[in-house]
Amino acid sequence: MGFLYSPLPLWVAIAGWAVALCALAIAVRGRPFVKLSTDALQHLWLSTVVTLAVLWAFDIWVQDGAVLHLLGATLMVTLFGWALALVGSCVVVALVALILGSPWQGIGLTMLALGVLPVLISAGVQHVLAARLPSKRAAFVLGHGAATSILAVLVAMGAVVLGHALVGDVSWPSVSGAFLSATAVLMVGECLFTGVMTALIAVYKPAWMKTFDQRLNRVDR
Repeated sequence: MGFLYSPLPLWVAIAGWAVALCALAIAVRGRPFVKLSTDALQHLWLSTVVTLAVLWAFDIWVQDGAVLHLLGATLMVTLFGWALALVGSCVVVALVALILGSPWQGIGLTMLALGVLPVLISAGVQHVLAARLPSKRAAFVLGHGAATSILAVLVAMGAVVLGHALVGDVSWPSVSGAFLSATAVLMVGECLFTGVMTALIAVYKPAWMKTFDQRLNRVDR
């Protein structure tokens, strides 16, 4: 699960925590929790965080290095926007680390690789797609739900295995084949999970989706 089990050099651990805390500070600076103005939205955010923490239990071990699992970052961005999604993803990492009793050293770097990075990638890609995709519900689901989640997984998993290689935890040649096949499986799972949830919520509860709500006047009903 990222770097929760990895023996990291002290300077790497401290740097990971510093950058992660800076990202969190930037996210909360705009007071994103004000957007959770109703009990329904508050419960939705909290339940999403808890659900994603549970989904981290469905993991794939790649040799003795990276552990891959569903992220849910793209769905959080679609529902809540990048700031709340970033905070939520970091809370997920903290919950999993607490449950597993992981040492503090790898938590910050895991927040960066599996929280901050996929959230920012998802937010950037969705911003581009919102301006270029046709104003159709199907296009929204395929773009924001499927395509964006695939890109987020690719970038996050690439960052994880690169980080393991750089800190000497595992060598790239020993995991390249297993990593690529596991990432392909994970991309399918992430695409199906995010795509199906995006489609269901877009049909039944579109007001729950921050990025969809901005397009309500243009998206077909």
